[in-house]
Amino acid sequence: MTKFNDLDHDGVQDPFEPGLAGWTINLSDPNMNLTQIVTNSGGTTCTGIQAGLQYVAFETLQIGWTQSFPAPSGAHNLFIECGQLINISFGNFQNGVSTPTSTRTNTATPTNTPTRTHTPNINPPD
Repeated sequence: MTKFNDLDHDGVQDPFEPGLAGWTINLSDPNMNLTQIVTNSGGTTCTGIQAGLQYVAFETLQIGWTQSFPAPSGAHNLFIECGQLINISFGNFQNGVSTPTSTRTNTATPTNTPTRTHTPNINPPD
């Protein structure tokens, strides 16, 4: 399983998006037995769960984060066969953290300052 920081909020793990450590992934079997595993420093984890059963995998959401993958319901349904390797992933982004953009803005504001001109009197008084 892979847990990643979805920096661009698109639900896809791009090469520059790091794994997230310390997240709990839950696996529930048809008998409602729950196996909890925690992601390692690279955001991954492996488990030796029992083959031949249908599982629902879902994460424990952390405060300040929004899940971007998988789409709602936010869970993966999977059937594990003996010896099968399944890679599932969960993506999240931190709330309030914006992605840098290369948008240019013009900050110069023209100002109009009125000026007074003095026209000298070219006809001298008599």
